[in-house]
Parts: sequence; structure tokens; C-alpha cells
Amino acid sequence: MKAKQTQRSVKKTAFVDSMSGPFLEEKRLRAKVSLVFAAKYLDISVAQLKEYESGKTPIPLHQIFAYSNLLNIDPDMIEALLEKSYPTKLKRVR
Repeated sequence: MKAKQTQRSVKKTAFVDSMSGPFLEEKRLRAKVSLVFAAKYLDISVAQLKEYESGKTPIPLHQIFAYSNLLNIDPDMIEALLEKSYPTKLKRVR
């Protein structure tokens, strides 16, 4: 039972809240990257990317980092998004 609870909590923290989607959409538009190109880069459907960008669907963490790589977003900006989503769950390691 305990293993299932741990697995569920990992799944919950593997997503970034819906506020991140519009932020990434704005960055994509400013970078002049098409929706089709971004979806192909992320290996997802255009419909799925629209769901992420609209904020209707939380974005998986691995997709956030792939998307930020495509758009040349500073990793510190991604960290700020994560801290906003999960302020008590993240601790900076130095």
C-alpha cells in the first residue's frame, strides 16, 4: 500500500501547473516556432500541445524541459515556474 502512495505522489509532482502553458505559448509565439513544429519536436499531437498551452492539461515535467530546450528558455525560468507550482516541495541543491 505504501509503495502505491509513493508512486501516486511522484506522478502528481511530475506535472507543472496549468499556469505554465500560457507562459510557454507566449515564448513559442515570440520565438516564431509553429505549433506543428513544436508538437513534432515534443513527439506529441498538435491537439495535445494546444491542451498544454491553453492550461487545460498540466504539462509533464519532461515535456517542460524539452519545450524549454526548443525555445532556448533559461533553466532558471523553468525553476521559477516549478517553485511557483510546488513552493514547499522543491529545495535548491548546491
